[in-house]
Amino acid sequence: MIDPSPQANFSSLDPATACSAPLAQAWDFPAREQGRLPSSQRAARYIPPHEDPSEQEIAWRAYSTLAMLPSFTVCLLATVLLLTGVWYVEPMHRLAEAIGTIFFFALTLAVWLIQFLRWLYRVTTYTYRITDRHIHIDKGFLYRPIAPVAWSEIQDIQWGGTFLDRWMGVGWVKICTRSGRRVKLYGVHDPARLASDLKRQTDQAAAGNLNSCRV
Repeated sequence: MIDPSPQANFSSLDPATACSAPLAQAWDFPAREQGRLPSSQRAARYIPPHEDPSEQEIAWRAYSTLAMLPSFTVCLLATVLLLTGVWYVEPMHRLAEAIGTIFFFALTLAVWLIQFLRWLYRVTTYTYRITDRHIHIDKGFLYRPIAPVAWSEIQDIQWGGTFLDRWMGVGWVKICTRSGRRVKLYGVHDPARLASDLKRQTDQAAAGNLNSCRV
């Protein structure tokens, strides 16, 4: 059994805040149907579905910090280049004499600020909630809501990652549905194990053993 990630253990959320069934249905309408709905129902399309009290939670997953390690390494190399190039790289030395070395310090600070905000956003908003009925994927306020994936819709599950990702034990899991949807879970820890567990869950769902299956 997969232990829920400490970074994304929100099992204490109050079920009373869950969306009603009509609201969840309105959220799940295709975008082309939104223009035919009253304005009050169109607004519901953009409210992410919270957990349904009738759905049994299996696990929570979140974006792993290890998945950001390659980009942190790039930032470190850029910092070394910016702070040492002022003295040892002739074009940068000339530029520093013309506009001042403070420009390179400010640029270095900007690089790390952007990287920190990217890390903070992903580890706090990328969440993957697995229940006995659906896989709920949330990527935060910068992305449009993603409709939950029902176990009965899943056709194939794949996993992968770069060489560095696999070396650090992180990667992505791609869920392919019968309708042609392709949904990726980015930055997950041990993607091979998660993909295997999700495939087993899919097989058990197809056999009608939803109540007894566990990831």
